[in-house]
Amino acid sequence: MKNLNYAVLLFLSIAALAIACKDDDAGTQAPANMLSFEGKDHPLKWTLAEWDNTAEAGPVDGKLMYRHNIGLMGEGLTADLQGKATVLSMKLISASAAEITGSYDFNHDDNEDQDAPGKMFGDLLVDYDFANGTSGGKEYRLEGGKVVVSRAGDIYTFEVSFQANGSSGKAYFSGKLNDFK
Repeated sequence: MKNLNYAVLLFLSIAALAIACKDDDAGTQAPANMLSFEGKDHPLKWTLAEWDNTAEAGPVDGKLMYRHNIGLMGEGLTADLQGKATVLSMKLISASAAEITGSYDFNHDDNEDQDAPGKMFGDLLVDYDFANGTSGGKEYRLEGGKVVVSRAGDIYTFEVSFQANGSSGKAYFSGKLNDFK
């Protein structure tokens, strides 16, 4: 009888743990790779990174800085940059030639004299046809925003909030960086 009680208690403990874990998993699901702007969601499929290997002294404090180009690329765009897609193109100003993790605040590129590590600027291309120029798509200069970049192994996560065309938008992407060749 004692063994039966232990077996029932063990079964109930395992069942309770399984239910608790299932509830936890449902609440911690990673967001989709998506850009949201002006009421429309645009799936993001891949990234493109062009690393800046040339340091220059920053105009604000004289510290070395690197301007890395990062593109969060929407579906419909091929690796040879053909097709029609939505793309968030950002220039992240980093203190490192090889690392972009950290937080970046908006700095419009018209104010390059204010560039410093931790600043960013960029453009948003919505339904942009890369073969024919805009061809029905729209191109916006970012007017404000913030980017947080984290990394686990070779997986980078970008959490972006931005303003463009008088509207607020956001983007989330987690995946590998593809180097521009």
